[in-house]
Amino acid sequence: MQAPPPPFVFDIAHADVILRSSDSKDFPMYKVDLARSSPVFETMFSLPQPDLSDSQSELESGLPIIELSETADVLQVLLRFYLPRPTPVL
Repeated sequence: MQAPPPPFVFDIAHADVILRSSDSKDFPMYKVDLARSSPVFETMFSLPQPDLSDSQSELESGLPIIELSETADVLQVLLRFYLPRPTPVL
């Protein structure tokens, strides 16, 4: 029996947004990847963004946080489809 694949690591350098799961796990992402993959995110990022200087919806890094109702386990699977991947060699 094969061992399950290791968990996908969301450690994106220079991310510009954080998606936070309902169980408080943070997933750093690029807005462009999310917008390319989802019309919901595309619309969200095209709207005027609030000033984060007085908001608690940001990390120490200053990135905006989008709080989601999905758990980290669900986002772990779902967000793999949002990231660009190399074309496999068949």
